[in-house]
Amino acid sequence: MIRINLLPWRAEKRRERQRTFFKLLIFSVTFTVSSVSGTYLYYQDQIEFQKCKNKKIEKENLILDKKITEVNALQKEIKDLKVRMERINALQMIRHSVVRLFDEIPRIFSEGIYITFLQQTEIPDPKGDPKEVKTLVKFNGIAESNYRISTLMSNIGNPEYSKSVTDPDLKIVQQNERGKDRLIVFELEVKQVLVKNIGEKKQTVSR
Repeated sequence: MIRINLLPWRAEKRRERQRTFFKLLIFSVTFTVSSVSGTYLYYQDQIEFQKCKNKKIEKENLILDKKITEVNALQKEIKDLKVRMERINALQMIRHSVVRLFDEIPRIFSEGIYITFLQQTEIPDPKGDPKEVKTLVKFNGIAESNYRISTLMSNIGNPEYSKSVTDPDLKIVQQNERGKDRLIVFELEVKQVLVKNIGEKKQTVSR
């Protein structure tokens, strides 16, 4: 009977399987390391790229912030300039209101009325309309009779005599005797309105 020894063949097959296993193991480790390294390098590159983009955006934001600050400063200067121009226009209109007032006084106050005190003050406009100026004019005076006072009141607001003076308010009326004469002492307040555009009861300011 022939006997065959299979131990050397089995040992050789075992060593071959071990070599194959180690080769696969080395390949797997190498592939894994390469994949991890490649992924790491890819994301590192993306991170660096994003950092560059962020720096560029931050730089552009600083430039925009500077421009916004400059625009805000210019807007403030423009606003201040408009306020100054409006105030200058208002002052010019007040000057015209004084001229207009002294032009209308001789027509409003008839003979027999004497002015002893005159005061003109600007009425603040809550709307801040630069095209309109309102002033309050206060008169103290003496009239020869009640008829003179009535004539004065009818002249105010009458376009024939007064185009800018309206709303008369007779504050004080009293009689004083001076010898044989009886004089009427009065205090009168009126409003004067001047605008650039012609209104129903408003006078156009000529320049």
